[in-house]
This record gives sequence, structure tokens and C-alpha cells, in this order.
Amino acid sequence: RDEDNARISPAVSVNANLMRGNGDSWTVDTLATAFDRRHIHSESLMNETGISAKAGISSVLKNTDDYTLSISGNYVFAYNNRLSRQNTMDLWQVTTPVVDVANTYDYTWNYYDHNAGASLNFNTRNFELNASLGMRYRTQVDQERYPEALSDNYNFLSFTPSLRLSWKRNLQFTFNMSSQTPSLEQLRNRIDDKNPFALIGGNPDLKQTSTGTCSVMYILMKPSKWNLNTEIQASYSPSVIVRKQIYFKENTVLSDWNDYPALAGSMLNTFENASGAVTAGAKANFKCFIDRKSSISSDVGYSFGRSPQYLGEDKVMLNNHAPTLGLRYDYRHRKGSAKVAARTFYQHCSNSIGQVLNESLMQTLETSFHINFLKICYGGATYSMTLYKNFSGAGSDNLNHILNAEVGVRLLKKKMTVSISGHDLIADADTYSNVVYNNYVEQRWVPSYGRYFMLTLKYDFSKTSGKRFRGGLIR
Repeated sequence: RDEDNARISPAVSVNANLMRGNGDSWTVDTLATAFDRRHIHSESLMNETGISAKAGISSVLKNTDDYTLSISGNYVFAYNNRLSRQNTMDLWQVTTPVVDVANTYDYTWNYYDHNAGASLNFNTRNFELNASLGMRYRTQVDQERYPEALSDNYNFLSFTPSLRLSWKRNLQFTFNMSSQTPSLEQLRNRIDDKNPFALIGGNPDLKQTSTGTCSVMYILMKPSKWNLNTEIQASYSPSVIVRKQIYFKENTVLSDWNDYPALAGSMLNTFENASGAVTAGAKANFKCFIDRKSSISSDVGYSFGRSPQYLGEDKVMLNNHAPTLGLRYDYRHRKGSAKVAARTFYQHCSNSIGQVLNESLMQTLETSFHINFLKICYGGATYSMTLYKNFSGAGSDNLNHILNAEVGVRLLKKKMTVSISGHDLIADADTYSNVVYNNYVEQRWVPSYGRYFMLTLKYDFSKTSGKRFRGGLIR
């Protein structure tokens, strides 16, 4: 109402955190870096202190039966200090240890963040608009005391506007910008040679990245009959931070990394800015209510991703196509419930020079039921199947079955539950994962422990005399 106009609501908050830690590690290097084994001993110290303060204010400019107009603003200051020290010794001989200079350091990282934002909200019965603009100015200070006395400052300025429009709660359009600042680990031009054949070096010339994302969502429904949800989303990043790998066929002096001598056959992992990252996708879900007890739903989706990668020192584009299709049936009743769900996922990943990194099909099936009987007893079982079919030749097929079952009884007015359950009854539940990188595919199988049984006794202390504790009071 009009009496709410020009209402001002301030808000202030302060947060702080403190972390202290140290470590001690030993490494035995069995690579061809020395005639004898190389024993490495590291002692590390890491202290971190952070503090942030936020101040905000909001005001309702107009509040009538027809519309509401309000504005708000906030400012956040954050400071973070991290002290890192590490002393690493090569124990070639116990009596004459040698300092590993590349992995011995003493430096401090400081972050200073200034975040300011303002937003405008306009609402009517059928329409909603929310527009905001954020600004962040970050200063990263890198102070090194050993092995050199250096100090570097990195400053980043970013703007993150956003817009959301809604019409009758059925149609919604959103747009927002986000930014990513390179970490100090990525910016420091020092070499990490814990593994002398897999070096890691930062790039002080890295730039921050920005990503623009927009989406359109539409909802159509007939209450108690069916509903349809659809969404289209796309994003674009003009510059992203990617990992770059450089291989050395002969001993090479790295002038950009304090003349570090890289060994023949070694590899340097560093970071570069690259352009052209695009993602897009569309999905739809349709749900139909058969009656009050059961429903059937289906969903379909497709996603596309195009991102820059480095294959050695050459830049390539990685293309990923992934359509999905799913079906589901649900039944719910006071005496029990049941579910059947199936999903098909296809992935095709290749790069711009014609290499197929991964082409695979994954099929999942899950079914379960739960019943209540004799008033105090219950039981149920769950079965799932996962089939991974590889078409690219870089890997193997995998078929996985899991069957679990449980039966139990509720006692003492449902305060206590006693149950016995069997897990992995088919004894075929190996875990499988598939990860696609720019120049190779990583596939992992983890063997299961086989079938086992568990007896469980559970007592709910939140209940007393049929009533439940809430917020420390009995209601």
C-alpha cells in the first residue's frame, strides 16, 4: 500500500574465518632422475585468514494494488591472506641433504575484493522484471621471500549484469554475465617439479574470463492432468583458461620460468587463454497423471559443447554432442509404492583435426517397490542396471547389476525400527566411470566388495508420546 512507499531497510553483516595447518611428507622417486633412488622430504606450513563485511540498503518506491517497484544496493569488501611455506630436501645421502630449490618457497598471497551491486524489481499480477548490475574489482598481491624477493600485483575489473523477465509464471527469460579470475597458482611463473617428467608452471600473462548465458523456459499445464516443461539455454565465453602441454625431446632451458632445466622426455603443463567456448542445450519434460495414484513421464534433451583445447602446443576445438531420452512410471499408495525408470544417454566427442575421442552409449534401468503390511512391517527391493557400450575403440564395454532388498518392523509406536537388508545380492556391482580429456579418455573400474547383509536398529529420539520435538519444544 501507499504507506509502504519509500520504506528503507538497511542491512549489515561481518564474517571472518581463520585456518591453520602444517604437513610433513616423504616421497620416493623411482623415475630415471638419478642413478639411485631419490628421497624427498617436505615440511609445509599454510595459514589463512579471511574477513568480509557487507552493507546493503533496499527501498520500496511504490506499492499499489496494480504494481510494486523497489530498488536495492549493496557493497561487500573481502580480504584474504594466505601464508605458505615449504622446505623440501633431497636426501641423496642422509648425512648431506640437498635443498630442492624448485619446491622450497616462502610467500604470501593477498586478495582484496570490492563488490558493488544494484538491482531494480518491478512486479505486477502477471509480469515480473528483475534487473541488476554487479561490479567487482579484485587485487591479488603475490609476495615472495624465497627463493627470490619479489612482489607482483594483479588487478582485475569485471561487470556482471543480469536480467530476468517472467510472464504469468509460465514464460521466463534470463540473461546473466559471470567472470572467472585466474588463481595465483595459475599466475605464478614458478616450476613445480615434484614429478620431474610432469612439470607444472603458471603463466603471469593470463587474463580473466567472462561468460554470457541466456535461457528461455516455458511451462504449460492442466492441473491434475498433465504438465509440460521446456527450456533452451546457451552460453558463450570469448576467452577461457585452458591447460597447455609442452613436450621436450631434448634437455631444454625454460627462460620464462627462471631458466629451469627441463629434462629430455619431460612435459610442461601450463595455462593459456583461448577463445571460442560455446555451449547450448534444450530439454523437455512431459508428465501425465493416470489417476491420483500413478503417473508416467518422459524427458528428452540435447546438449552441445564446443571448447578450445591444446593438443601438445597446437590449439584444437573439442566438440561434444550428447542427446538423452528418459521414461519413468510412478505408483504411490498408502500401502506401498513402485517405480520404473529407464534412461538412454549417447555421447560423441571429437576434435577439429578429426580425432574421435569418445563415442559411447549408456543405458540405465532402475526399478523398485516398497510395501507396508501387518500394520507394523514393511519391505522392499531395488534393482538397477547400467550398460556402457563403447564405439570408439578406446576402452571396453561394461554391464553392471545391483540388487538390494530390505525387510523391517516398526515398534514402540514407530519410535524404533529393526530391519535386515541385503546389498549387492547379485554380486555384480563394479563401479565404472568415463572421463573425456582433450587428447585421451580416462576409464576406471572399481571392483565391488560383493554381497553383504546388515542388521539395523534405529530409534527416533525426536518423538515422545506420539509427538515430535520442533525447535526444542514439544508440540
